Amino acid sequence: MKKNIVTLMCATVSLLSAADAVLTVSDAEKLWQTARQPELKFVPPQTDLSAYRQVTLRLSPKGNLPATIMVIFHSAHAKGCGYYAAPLTLTSPGWNDYTLELNRLTPFRSPAGWQQITSITLNSKGWEAKISAGFRLEIGKIRLSSEEAVLPVSSGVPYWPDNSDPETIARSAKDPQLTEKLAAIDTLRHNYRPQQRWRPPSEPDLTKEEKLCQIAEYRKQLRPDGGFTDIEDRNQVLAREIAFQSPNATPEHVSEAAMLQAKDRLEFLLDCWNAGIVDHIPEYRTELIRSLTFYFDYELNRNDFRWIASAFHMPYLAIKAYFTFFVDMESVEAGHVDDAALVRFNRLCRAVASECFLHPIKPHFKTIVTATQFRHSGGWVGGNFCYRPLIDCALVCRNPAMIDVVTEVCRRALSVTSYNTQNESFWQEGLTADGAGWGHTRQNYLYRYVRDGMRGIVDNCIRLKGTPWEQEISSEAYQPLIDYIGTTIFYCYNLREYGPTLMAPGRDGMVYRSKGGFQDYNVTALTWRLRNKLLLAETGTECAQLQEYLDIIDGRRPEPVGCRYYFNNDDLIQRREDYFCGINMTSSRTKSHEVVAAASVGTDFLADGAAFLMKRPGTYNLARGYWTTTAIPGVTARQINYTHNNSNDSWDGTPGLSPFAGGVTDGKIGCCAFEYARAPYPDGNPNNPKLTGVTARKAYFLTEQELVQLVCGVENRTPEIPGTIQTTVDQTEWLETVTYTADSGRPITVSPETVFTCHASRIEVLHAGIGYLSLSPGNWVLSGNKRPARWHEFDLRNRPKSGYPAELPMLELHLDHGRETTAGTGGYLVNFRPGTVEEFARYCAKPPIEILVNTRKLQAVCDRRTACIQAVFYEPGELRAGGGTIRVDAPLILMLHNGTLYAADPLQAPARKSVRVTLEHNGVRTLLELSMPNGVNSGKTVSISTPKEFLK
Repeated sequence: MKKNIVTLMCATVSLLSAADAVLTVSDAEKLWQTARQPELKFVPPQTDLSAYRQVTLRLSPKGNLPATIMVIFHSAHAKGCGYYAAPLTLTSPGWNDYTLELNRLTPFRSPAGWQQITSITLNSKGWEAKISAGFRLEIGKIRLSSEEAVLPVSSGVPYWPDNSDPETIARSAKDPQLTEKLAAIDTLRHNYRPQQRWRPPSEPDLTKEEKLCQIAEYRKQLRPDGGFTDIEDRNQVLAREIAFQSPNATPEHVSEAAMLQAKDRLEFLLDCWNAGIVDHIPEYRTELIRSLTFYFDYELNRNDFRWIASAFHMPYLAIKAYFTFFVDMESVEAGHVDDAALVRFNRLCRAVASECFLHPIKPHFKTIVTATQFRHSGGWVGGNFCYRPLIDCALVCRNPAMIDVVTEVCRRALSVTSYNTQNESFWQEGLTADGAGWGHTRQNYLYRYVRDGMRGIVDNCIRLKGTPWEQEISSEAYQPLIDYIGTTIFYCYNLREYGPTLMAPGRDGMVYRSKGGFQDYNVTALTWRLRNKLLLAETGTECAQLQEYLDIIDGRRPEPVGCRYYFNNDDLIQRREDYFCGINMTSSRTKSHEVVAAASVGTDFLADGAAFLMKRPGTYNLARGYWTTTAIPGVTARQINYTHNNSNDSWDGTPGLSPFAGGVTDGKIGCCAFEYARAPYPDGNPNNPKLTGVTARKAYFLTEQELVQLVCGVENRTPEIPGTIQTTVDQTEWLETVTYTADSGRPITVSPETVFTCHASRIEVLHAGIGYLSLSPGNWVLSGNKRPARWHEFDLRNRPKSGYPAELPMLELHLDHGRETTAGTGGYLVNFRPGTVEEFARYCAKPPIEILVNTRKLQAVCDRRTACIQAVFYEPGELRAGGGTIRVDAPLILMLHNGTLYAADPLQAPARKSVRVTLEHNGVRTLLELSMPNGVNSGKTVSISTPKEFLK
């Protein structure tokens, strides 16, 4: 490659030729006195620096060493000033050249790109800069160069990627097991077989003839240097991304998109080569290696946005290429090959494979091949750990230390995290202490990032059995993973047919499928491999538990029943053989489900107090494609004309503004509550003020067959925004005749073909085996109509699909609080076993659930059949009920049932060690002091026996 050099200075520019621009630092600028001038600014001769690979600074420090300055390339854009930065540590006195690879600089604040560099600065303050008082620096030249990065000589010794710590390298070389580990790697290398590319179900399986035609088409596009003509054109790359409405359809991401497009083609060509689809003629082999070399070189030297292409896809391609020509690669590393092109190809394969240890570059992170690299940042943990071909990379690099890192991560990531311990947890995203899990920050992401992270751990441990890295992990250490598998089952309702419920939709919640739910239950393989491959020799309770889960998954056992509160995720689920009820809340400790422009939108309110009422599996499977997305069952929200144009690419959920959220359960029934206040989307992402500004205190009480929701303190803090505030009871598919009674009138029966709206201050509704009853006066609205399909709006993947009805009869019941509400209240009851029309009418005449209190300070109900009291104290206070009194000295959620007091701290306050509850009845006062769990178990239910005569 031709070497282009640009030299920068602070003063004049002398253009010598199109290729060279030489600048000389003026005498006044040769000595930088940092005490007087903390920042030294340079103006580049041109804004487009995308062709350059390195910056070399000739410097002579004057002062205590080592000293660290910051090198910053400023790249302004319409929304602000982004930049690329890296620390530069000066260690030796006198003149020395210091070189930085531009693609290793860390981007901050979304820079516009290397095509738009407005200035270059040296900074002696801020970031990681650290200098002594009076530090001075003599500056010679600053040179930008497009010369390729120097690749290490190919050999059979371990390959180490850039930024590898010398101490780590030295420690690995002294490893007493080094010889044994290298022998194990050699065995794994010789047994390695490249796997065919995974083909999504939507992609047709080509015949041999079709594959040969595709190969010929791709070969026509190849230039002599190995590049594809239509991928070289940035406009064509961008046009394809726009056509697919890809998240890479932006000018800043065009090189990432180009890499992914080239990777798909080259992987197809390699797969066809390995499958014998095409003859292994030398000319085609040379052509294939030349194209791989071209794109590996391009990948290593590009200076723009990097993420999944660099971390996952290009390393996979490099590994597949390496093992496709494995005999040649070993010959190169043994020194038996003089072919310069093949030697270079070997070096590039190793360098690109190692990118799975490098990207995205963590700010100021110095050491790469360590377990610490795979912590904290979401790009490195959970599923994003599993997606990296780390062990395969270690085989390509013949580097035992890489596998040392993988095994350490696998062992330590089996631990759990929680809000109060997230900074100390090995993974901040992963298994949570309540049995569920977090992914993409504190989202309940059970069926993607958590599952994929655990799958990677199990698969890695299985793969390394019989090697020096075989994990010495007891079966008890896998208990958090086993608990997680149990939770994934509990979140489903008829998992074999419908898979997960909307309690944990991830980014797939609006995917249309003609059969089943939005996705299959996808934890089966993980469960089977853990039980039958990893814990094969074990006979303890862990294996018995796993076998029970496998029996449930396979349909040999019924799905579990009971009531569970997931205190790390603000979720309460109660299920019976004949119904499923899930309450999905959000607090300042958790986040709602992410909204992703490239996938499902319209899911903004699915965790904002949603109450999913399912008398049958798949209740909302079809209905969600016709939803008003601000009227999610159980949610209190502003009703707006919310058009989903896939513009919100937050890749993140929204947290609540209040820490108050909690629940209690005795394993059979339970209650929960939260203070609803929706936060905007995280900084830097699109925000819609129409989605925020509504607050309320909401409590949910579950008995054996009923749900009662109380809502209080409903306030619209932005009444200037159009739209009434409503609490939705249900919004569901209108399946059969509905019978309702308004304001104690006569029952009215309406069929699904009818369009109607009923306003009432009191209402009873019976539909599809569920009864609904208003418990407070208000503007209750029941409506039924046919709605047009919105599947194509909610998820881009639905656009080529068909088969769903153009219209669907929908039934909706809600309480309208009005637009100006400042203290709205309300309550309703849902009966999952209402009986006939006559039986439900008698039930509604005298409902067994009594509302004791519904204020901003306290919400409570009593089930008169069992004398069970459930209460939510938002602050210290007392509750009078049944001739007795309950007093608490701190915010608390409690349940008195069958002679036991169940309680939980809804604030999960680390400083709160205990809560005092005083029970008084017939003049007898009993003081109960409950120790509150701390650490990972903050928010978990505790229990204590109570006097049997209390509220008997």
